[in-house]
Amino acid sequence: MLAVRAWKSSVRRFRVFVLVGGPLLLASSVVRAQSNLPFGLLVSEQARTSFTLVGAGARAAGMGGAFTAVADDASAASFNPAGLAQLLVPEASVVFDHTSLKDDYQGFSSFDQTPTLPLTDSSTRFDRTGFNFASATIPFRLLSRRFAFQLSAQRAVDFTYDGTRHLFETDQSGQKLYELEQTSHQQGAIYTYSASLAVQPTERTLLGVTVNRWDGNWSFSSTNTEQQLTAGSEKEAFTFSQSNHLTGWNYDLGLLLRYPFFNLGLRYRTPFDATYSFQARLDTNIPTPLTPLPPTRTTLHWPGSLNVGLAVKPSDTFLLAADWARTDWSKMIFDAPDGTLVNFFDLAPAGSTLAGRSDDWRIGAEYLLFVGSAVLPVRAGWSREPQPLRDAVTGDRIVREGWSFGLGLKKGWLSVDTAVRYTSSNGQVSRFLEAEELATGALRATSRGTLDRHDWSVFLSVLVQIPSGSPPERILQEIFVGPSKSAP
Repeated sequence: MLAVRAWKSSVRRFRVFVLVGGPLLLASSVVRAQSNLPFGLLVSEQARTSFTLVGAGARAAGMGGAFTAVADDASAASFNPAGLAQLLVPEASVVFDHTSLKDDYQGFSSFDQTPTLPLTDSSTRFDRTGFNFASATIPFRLLSRRFAFQLSAQRAVDFTYDGTRHLFETDQSGQKLYELEQTSHQQGAIYTYSASLAVQPTERTLLGVTVNRWDGNWSFSSTNTEQQLTAGSEKEAFTFSQSNHLTGWNYDLGLLLRYPFFNLGLRYRTPFDATYSFQARLDTNIPTPLTPLPPTRTTLHWPGSLNVGLAVKPSDTFLLAADWARTDWSKMIFDAPDGTLVNFFDLAPAGSTLAGRSDDWRIGAEYLLFVGSAVLPVRAGWSREPQPLRDAVTGDRIVREGWSFGLGLKKGWLSVDTAVRYTSSNGQVSRFLEAEELATGALRATSRGTLDRHDWSVFLSVLVQIPSGSPPERILQEIFVGPSKSAP
C-alpha cells in the first residue's frame, strides 16, 4: 500500500484538472510550453454551458425549436426576422424558463498508472430560473408594403451553475486512498439586445434584418480539494476565479417564402469580432509556479451560423416543421497574449482544435383545438444538438437529444403558452481531478468514465396583442393620450 501511495504521489505531478464549471489553468502545455493563456474554460464539456443558439418562446420550445419557417409571432426575430412581416397588429411578449440539471459520473478511473485506480461514482444537481426573452413589435404599412419593427432582448448563453462533486479514489480492492471534492459556482450570461425590421415585398416573399448588440458579463469560481486518507495528512486546496466581459455587434438576415401548403425559411447570423476582457484570481496552499495574468483585453471571433427551415401545412389546424442549423465552432478563436490564435473551447491552436462543426436538427408539430372562442394549441417536438468540442482522450462528442411537449391558450388579445423539454446525453469523457495537478499547469486529463446528463426545462410565454379597441389599447390611450372625447 505504501508503494502504491508513493507511486501515486510521483505521477500526480504530470496530471491536471480542468475545473468543473471553471477555466483551464493559466499556463497551458497543450498549446505551447512556457506560454500563459488568459483563461482555460472547456465550456461545452466542463461548465455545462450550451453554446447552441436557439430562438425564444414556449411555443417554439414545444415544437423542439423548429420555428425558422414558421416565425409568425412576437418571438419571430429570434428565429427568423423575416417572419415579423406576418404580424398584423402590435404585439408584446415575455418569456421565462426554469431548468433542473443533473450529471451522473459513473465508472471513472485514473489511467495514468498500472493498474488503473477506480473512482467512486458521483453526481451533481442544480436548478435555475430566470428571464429568457422579451419583445415589442409594431407592424405598419409604407409605400403599399407591409413592414414590422421590433425591439427585443434575449438571454443567449446562460452560465449560471452551482454544483459540488464528492468522490474517492480507491485501490483495486476498493480501499479508499484519497478524498476529492470539486465545487463550482458560475453566474451571469451573454445577452443580445436587438432591433429588427421586416418587409413583405411580394405576396410570397418576406425579408428581414436584425441588428444585435451582444453583452456578456459572467464570473466563475472553482475550488478543488484533495486529502490523503492517512492520519495527519493536510488537505490541499486550489481555487481559481475569473470575471469576464464581452461586447460585440452582428446582423441576422432572414428570408421567408410562403406558399399555400408550405413555407421555406432561411436565417444567416453573421460572424463578428467581440471585445473580450477578463480578470483572474488564484488561491492555493500548494506550491505553484502559476500566477494570474493581469486584467487583459483581447478579441474573440464568434463564427456565423446558418438556419434552414421547412414548415408543411396539411390543413389550417395542423402544422409540421423541421429545422437544420450549422455552426463551425473551430472558428471560435481569440488572440492569446503572445499573439497566437487559439480556440475558445480547448485552447488549441486554431488549426488543430478538437472543436468542430455542429449540425443541429429539430422537428416539431402543432395542432389547434377550438373550444368556443378559445384556441388550444397542442405541440410536440424533438431536437438533436452536438456540442462544440470532442473529448481529447476518449474521442467522444457530447450530443444532447431532447423531447418536448407544449400547450397553449389563445383567447382574444391574450396568448399563454407553456412547454416542457427533457434533454439527455451519454458519453465517454475524460476529467481532471487532483488539486495538486492544478498547481502544476500541465493540461493532461488522467481519468475517464461515463457521463450521463439529464435536464428538464419548463417555459412560460405571455403574448399580448393590441388590436384597435382592445382593453390594452384603451389603457395605453388613457396613459399616453388621455380619455377620448365624444363628439358634441
